[in-house]
Amino acid sequence: MQVQLAYGKHGLDVQLSGVQIIEPQHVPGLPDEIAAIHTALQNPIGTQPLRALAQRGDNVVIVHSDLTRPCLL
Repeated sequence: MQVQLAYGKHGLDVQLSGVQIIEPQHVPGLPDEIAAIHTALQNPIGTQPLRALAQRGDNVVIVHSDLTRPCLL
């Protein structure tokens, strides 16, 4: 099977054998992204809401994994 990889200006053709190509599946976006973010911040999985953990004057950072790279917390 010949596959063209996005590489450089013109791509890179490679010949592969014994592999299976997995195509991404389309997943529709959320109807209201802002509401989903608010809900996630108010009801986090496995921990208390941010307002219960942070106090006035604390520095806070929110890390979001987009699933394209490993992200272990």
